[in-house]
Amino acid sequence: MALFRSEILLRAGSHIQKVAKAQTQEQATSRSVQQWLPAWSAIEQHSSLFRRP
Repeated sequence: MALFRSEILLRAGSHIQKVAKAQTQEQATSRSVQQWLPAWSAIEQHSSLFRRP
């Protein structure tokens, strides 16, 4: 019974680690997007310079 309980704890722990890793990756992605948004808006404002008539 103790072996079964430790197996459940191991699985729950690995699942929690997976969820935490996914959340940190998501936060990093949204952070980089927030950093890039002002740069992209500036590029879009100046994109008329790159467009050819």
